[in-house]
Amino acid sequence: MNKHTYLLKGFMTLLAITIFGFANSQTYCTTNYTSTGWTKIVNIKLAGSSVTLDNASSACNGDEEFTTLSTVPDLAPGGNYVLEVGKGTCSGGWEFYAIAWIDYNQNSTFDAAEELGRVYYPTFSNTHTVNIPFTVNCNAVSGNTRLRVSVHENSYPGPCSNFTYGQAEDYTVNIGSSSGLSSDFFLPDT
Repeated sequence: MNKHTYLLKGFMTLLAITIFGFANSQTYCTTNYTSTGWTKIVNIKLAGSSVTLDNASSACNGDEEFTTLSTVPDLAPGGNYVLEVGKGTCSGGWEFYAIAWIDYNQNSTFDAAEELGRVYYPTFSNTHTVNIPFTVNCNAVSGNTRLRVSVHENSYPGPCSNFTYGQAEDYTVNIGSSSGLSSDFFLPDT
């Protein structure tokens, strides 16, 4: 082969890697809360099997991304967990709706089946913590994936909502491998 053939093959390989890499990168929809003057997230806590996420956020920012934190909770398929959502305010107390999702199939969308739960807190207060108990989907794809938590004043927001009052925060969680059933589970016929 001549020099031009090697250069062409090298260029084509780099092009394929670049295209393949961009096609497979995870891009999630964005939320857009234009004001957190009344309702915002002040703390998220999720105790995994051995790692606990406990993140206090104080910014009055409509959307925050915490996907690069070093504390990534490890979740087991079929495991039961509780997500604690701390609600705060930047200038007054209102009722709020809290909701969360985990992208179990890692397709960069939050499907209805990936909703962890929702909680409505009707009391007008400056701060309050609500719990969202959930069970990790047994068919969840193992590896790091996205957790999105959202609060809103007037209704339950969707994962890609555009509202005035509220806040959304994104985190990374790690889904462990499904252990499956051991051979000891089955008894031989007698």
